[in-house]
Amino acid sequence: MNDLREMYRRRFGDDIEFRAKLWAMLCNNFFQKYIPENSVVLDVGAGYCEFINNIKARNGSLSI
Repeated sequence: MNDLREMYRRRFGDDIEFRAKLWAMLCNNFFQKYIPENSVVLDVGAGYCEFINNIKARNGSLSI
């Protein structure tokens, strides 16, 4: 249980370097296969923009 708490603390906390690596791994190894590179992506509620910054998509993708 403590490992899970630590993971969530790092994932949603102020550890920017950890979050950047986590989102790069998630996008490259999972999410990207569902998004063609010629797509336009709208990231609603983007927060720190980790998702949109790690997805390969056509220029013009937006985060709001």
